[in-house]
Amino acid sequence: MSDFEVDQVVQRALDRLTLLAETTTAMTSTLDPYAAVRRVCRILVPQLADWCAVDLLEDDGRPHRVSVVHRDPGRLPIGGLTGLLPEVPETPVGPLSRVLLGAGPLLLTSADMPGADTAADPLHARQLQMFDQLGTHNAVVAPIRARRQVLGALTIGRSADRASLTDDDLAMVEDLTHRIALGVDNARLYRETQRIAERLQRSLLPTLPRTGPLRLAARYAPAASTAEVGGDWYDSSATCCAASPVTARNRPVRSCAVSTSPTTPSIRTPPPPASTRSSTRTSTEGGASPTRAPDTRRPSW
Repeated sequence: MSDFEVDQVVQRALDRLTLLAETTTAMTSTLDPYAAVRRVCRILVPQLADWCAVDLLEDDGRPHRVSVVHRDPGRLPIGGLTGLLPEVPETPVGPLSRVLLGAGPLLLTSADMPGADTAADPLHARQLQMFDQLGTHNAVVAPIRARRQVLGALTIGRSADRASLTDDDLAMVEDLTHRIALGVDNARLYRETQRIAERLQRSLLPTLPRTGPLRLAARYAPAASTAEVGGDWYDSSATCCAASPVTARNRPVRSCAVSTSPTTPSIRTPPPPASTRSSTRTSTEGGASPTRAPDTRRPSW
């Protein structure tokens, strides 16, 4: 092997390591799996392939085409090729169906990509249509698998004016899908943990009481993750207020009634004690007017 050939082998190995490192960075830079795989597709095109597509399985098992990137954006139809795909058939025939049901990486040639009219099921037809629209000469379809569970599939393709993908590229693609799967799985685990924590906290919130004409309402919104606070909570309880002693003219009030309705509290006070008076009438001769004798006794209070 000449020095030139050695340099080429070393350069290809460095390019692959760089591609793996960039893919890992893209998958760990966000907890949104859709945004992460879109970044990965923009990295793989055109370094590894002319176009790239990622399909992820939803919670109900239906595949969702999250991203399709081509080195020539004009080849993509208006509106793109993303969106929900037909359900995976029970008996897989097409390469995408086989991969989503557990098959390993598949290397496809032009002989494996006939017209869409020969498709065995709707999902196979959608895949063949994409191959035709993007001018695919050969392709690789690999599963995105984590913890022995298939999360989706990665499809890369090359046109006829570029060197074909070979079996040597399968190991590279398999390593890429492993890193993509770890990122997608971590993002989904984080989302599920967040949902469980929020559901538990909502279940522990109290039931607001209804007391008389008062009606209480509350809205619970979890705190932002940047606030770094936990235990967001609210509570409500009915309390009874006791009236303080009320005095009038330095004398304690005999009774005090406080209303809990929205009306103004009312206070009833007893009548003041009657004063003790003493008056003396005297009569004089000659019809003199009566006179009042002074009262020298102290009041009774």
